[in-house]
Amino acid sequence: MKTVFVQPGAPLRINESEGGPLMAPSADQPKDTERQMAVNLPLKTFLCNTSNGYPTKWGVIVAQNDQATDEPFFGSVRDFTDRISKVYKTWFDVKDMDSIKPYLATYLNLTDSCQQINGVVTQTEHSTVMSHNINKSCKPCLNSGTQKKRSVTQRDVETHQRFVVGLDGKCSGQQTDRFCNGELQPGRSYRVKTFACTINGCTETKYSNPISTDPDLTVAVASGISSAIVVLAIVGVVVFVLRRKQLACFSKDDGRLVTQSPDEGIHLDKIEHTKKNPSR
Repeated sequence: MKTVFVQPGAPLRINESEGGPLMAPSADQPKDTERQMAVNLPLKTFLCNTSNGYPTKWGVIVAQNDQATDEPFFGSVRDFTDRISKVYKTWFDVKDMDSIKPYLATYLNLTDSCQQINGVVTQTEHSTVMSHNINKSCKPCLNSGTQKKRSVTQRDVETHQRFVVGLDGKCSGQQTDRFCNGELQPGRSYRVKTFACTINGCTETKYSNPISTDPDLTVAVASGISSAIVVLAIVGVVVFVLRRKQLACFSKDDGRLVTQSPDEGIHLDKIEHTKKNPSR
């Protein structure tokens, strides 16, 4: 019997038109909902799907809602690497943009540990330091991440992995030309997608539906306080001006009433004596 070896291709595309996008928000929200958001990565359906070969790397791509217009990629690793260099930015590139263009939130070398095919997929909230050891059943085991543990059903464990976008904060101490899962902007709407690669090809999911971060309430409070201070300052100026005008009017009236200096005294010879009425 002759054995035939078939080279892996790009991970199979999943039909997302019926059940909606594979990438969806997680019900377990992150601590900082102003600068982070949690999504569910599709493990069993996509990232751990070995139908077309074992995945060797995967990652997460983020964009602001109005910038998430690129079509999902499907093709060779070489073409995908070229796409990353030409299309996708780093967090450092986009963090101060008015409209956030698509950027890669995870390192490309996520799969060092994926060389061990018989390992396990580890569920954790670490984004840029996750180990992705994939086995045939692709059942992740739980460990403690950087945040509190949560109750997870067996179905959850087998199908999804929670991923927190923005977990690396301001990416302090990291090289600006490297990919980083930096914090999001408050009060904005984002969309997220993921990709998986075998040794020969890569496939992306569609973008998720829009997911919004909470507005920064400290900015609103500070703006309200500033407005109140401005109003009080204007009122103070108006009162001061009116008071000055009022005092000026009193000074003019006092000038009309004074006919002689108080230092002159009163001279009796200038007072006309009143004649007595003889009839009285």
